[in-house]
Parts: sequence; C-alpha cells; structure tokens
Amino acid sequence: MYQWITGIPEEVGISSASVCSCLDELQEKGIPMHSFLLWKDGKLVTEGYYSPCEKDELHRLFSVTKSFVSVAVGVLCDRGIIRLDDPIVSWFPEYLPPTVHPWLAETTIRDMLMMRSCYSSTTYKKDLTANWVESFFTSEPDHKPGTVFHYDTSASHTLCALVEKLTGMKLLDFLREVCLDELGFSRDAYVLEDPFGTSMGGSGLMASSRDFLLFALLVMHRGQLNGKQYLPSWYLHEATTNQVATCVKGPIPAECCGYGYQFWRGEHDSIVCYGMGGQLAIMLPQFDFICVTTADTQGYGGGNQVIYDTLFRHLLPQLTRQTAAEPVTAQKSVTAQKPVTAAMPVSASESFADCASLSAPSASLASRLCSLAIQPLDASLDDAQRIASRYAGQQNRSFSIVSPGTDFEALTFSFSSADSGCLTYVLHGQQCSLPFGIGTMKVGTFPLYQMKCAVSGTWLSDDCLYLKVHLLDTSVGSIHIQTYFGEDDVTVFMRKQEETLFHEYSGHLYGKRIK
Repeated sequence: MYQWITGIPEEVGISSASVCSCLDELQEKGIPMHSFLLWKDGKLVTEGYYSPCEKDELHRLFSVTKSFVSVAVGVLCDRGIIRLDDPIVSWFPEYLPPTVHPWLAETTIRDMLMMRSCYSSTTYKKDLTANWVESFFTSEPDHKPGTVFHYDTSASHTLCALVEKLTGMKLLDFLREVCLDELGFSRDAYVLEDPFGTSMGGSGLMASSRDFLLFALLVMHRGQLNGKQYLPSWYLHEATTNQVATCVKGPIPAECCGYGYQFWRGEHDSIVCYGMGGQLAIMLPQFDFICVTTADTQGYGGGNQVIYDTLFRHLLPQLTRQTAAEPVTAQKSVTAQKPVTAAMPVSASESFADCASLSAPSASLASRLCSLAIQPLDASLDDAQRIASRYAGQQNRSFSIVSPGTDFEALTFSFSSADSGCLTYVLHGQQCSLPFGIGTMKVGTFPLYQMKCAVSGTWLSDDCLYLKVHLLDTSVGSIHIQTYFGEDDVTVFMRKQEETLFHEYSGHLYGKRIK
C-alpha cells in the first residue's frame, strides 16, 4: 500500500503564497477547476477539491486512459507476450477483410502507441453502432503508417482490446493484478465500456484524483514505488521519451513538444498524462514534482494552456532542487533511481487541522483550499439583482413549445426567491425538473440522464435568463440555456459542450405562453 505523506509547500521549498496565487489566477481566468494537487519530494503538499466535487469521488479522466493502456502494453511486452513491432493485424484475424490494405498491414503496435497509425481520425466515430474494434480493420487508411502524428483514439481503443484479448481480463483488472491493488488504487474505479463490451481504452477511465496522482508517481519513477519495481523501467523510459513531433498538429504550445507512447511531452521538459477538458498530470522529473488537475475547459479556447501557463509562472521558479528522478529525454540514458519509501499516512485535512500552528501563508492556503468551489454565474450586478427581485415569487410561467422537429413539448419557469428557481419541462414525453440558483449553485441530478450536476443562473437583461449546467459524472461538460421572455412567448437557445451525449440540448426552441 502506498502511504501518502502530506505536508505544507514550504517543507519542499515552495511558498504557500505562490500556490494561492496560482489558484487565484485560475479563478480569475474563469477556468472551471474540479481538483488541484501538488506533490514534491515524497509529500502531497496541496490537495484541494472544488465543491461540489469531492476527494474520493470518481472523475472521468478521458484520454488519460490511453496512458494506462500504454502501461498495460508495456507489461505484455516485458513478459514477452507481444513485441512493439508486431503488426496489429496479426493479433485480430477475425476482423480482417478479404483484402487487407497494405498500409493497415504495415501498422505496428509501436506505430499505434505513437499515434502514427494509418488513420488521421478515430475510425469508430463514423458509426458508433458498428463494432468499434472491427472498424479499425475495415476502415480505409488515408496515409502510410509510421510517418505522421495524427491523434487517433481508435488506435488506443484497439490496443486496449488487444490487452483484454491476451489477458482475458478487463484493462483495469489486469493493471490491478500487476500493481494497482497492492498500491491502494480505488477499488471502485472502473473503465466505461463500448457498446460491444470492450473497455473504452481511449477515454473511459473513472478514477479519483489521488488515483491519478498515484499512477503519475509510478510513471515518473519509472515503475518503482515503495522500493519495489512494479512496471518495466525500460518501457516507461521509451514511453515518456519524445518519439514523434507534434508541432504541426498541436493546437496549443504545450501540445507541440512531442509525444511518446500514449504520453505527451510538455513544456519545460515535462511529461504529461492528458485528458480532454483539463485532466492533467504534469510531471517534472528533474524536480521530483507533479501537479494533477481535473477540470472542464471544454468550450474555453486555450483553457488547458491557461492551466499550464499559470502553474509554470507561479511555481516553476521555485522548483530548483534536483532530486532522484532524472529528466526523461531522448538524449539521456536510463539512470538508477532512489527508492520511494513508505511512511505513515497523514490525511490532507489533518496536515492543516491546526491552522494556529501554521505560518500565516500556510494558514491562508489551508483556508483557501477549504473554500474552493466551482463558481456560479455572476448575479451580483445591480441590474441582475434588481431583475431577480422583480421575478421572485413568480410561479409557473408556462409555455407550449411549437418549434418543429424537437422532442421538447413544454417549459415552465418558477422563481421561489430572488436566488432560487426551477425549470420544468417535458422531453421525450417525460416530465423533467432542473432546479437552479441565481448567483448560487444548486447541486442535483440532471433529468433523464441521471447524472450529477450543478446549476446556476443569472439575469442578462430584463427579459433574458441564462442558466449554466455543470455536468460532473461519467459525462464532464456543460449545457447552456439562454431564455428570452416575450410578452406572450419565449425563445430559448441551448448549447451543449460535451463530447457524445445531450444532443437534444442544441439549437432553438420557440413557445407560446399558456394562460
């Protein structure tokens, strides 16, 4: 069992004030953060969760799953079961068409790990109802493999299927047997499955932030924790080394620094486990330092870069101590590493329990971490408060939806107070209820999908109400509902910022007032 040692930033040469500045800037920039953890020199020195997100809650980590797949592939290689240069077609004869395209026939496991398959996009997204793994072998290749970097999630998914085929176990169960159970990875963590029963190796991991950090520690220390070698060091060296250029395809500077085997290379010689929306483990081996974040930056252009820049601006200047874990670069050889030893566990809350005994900056950070929360929409402006007061107590402003081609039938708004309301509606023939706060957050369950959500609203003008729904479940994202009240009608514009579901919440609705 890996035992967490907690402390304060000053114990590892970081000022609490700089951590507070980092948190403040992320809030000022409007980044919807869910968790923020800092680990250095054997200690967890910062751990914060943004209400209503909680410490032990499972969070969708999206493409971080790819790094778990990579590690599983590395274990199979180390055991001699597969080779990195095996053609992938040799392992899936059941899916091959009568004539195999030569570019597909040339595609190796190594190519797929490096995102240099023969496809420039995810094959199964063309038809989600067809077998996702089979699509990798039946789609038409568009370029020679082993050449260009194209982010292909179907390659990761197929490698996950390979792991499950050869082990007879689910991806996470296999890794649990290898090391995760022994190290204390959450027993309730799991990986979502595709419609055909294969773990979603490209995006399906549900795990806690500490689980994420534990995995990053294993990776940064090349498979060694508690003085024991759990994972093959040679493979993790290769996997986290810059293997292929990403400068042409990378959408932000932090993603233009290269790629290994399902691990990103980042700025300042960092190694990164990356998941859509700000699920990040930023490892700086030269400083024995890791920052883990979970968030929802979807719809926020360059939001991930804001996280990187904020972290590096406030904390990098203080990371000056060279430690046991050497930088992993293509030019450096594998070096011996000092064991990471166990110690008695101390909870994060216990480390800051007695604020009176802390220095003023440390006490300030402890207070800041306890008050972290996803920010509601701002309803503090005079006009917004005035409008909210005018609507307070109004019940059942009901509208019949007359827009063609929609499954919405009716909408009703009620406002129990100046800071609280509820939207009820009929969708797919079912009654739905969505409570919201005005300038505050209401936590509940999103209708029909039965997913945890947090909803806030504000008045943009006398006749315009804006609601934002934060999705905090197997789906992470947001739904935006902008409502314009006419004298006898209503116009609604909805926009969803989530990858695969909630398609009903896109576009316009028009309704007539029910007297």
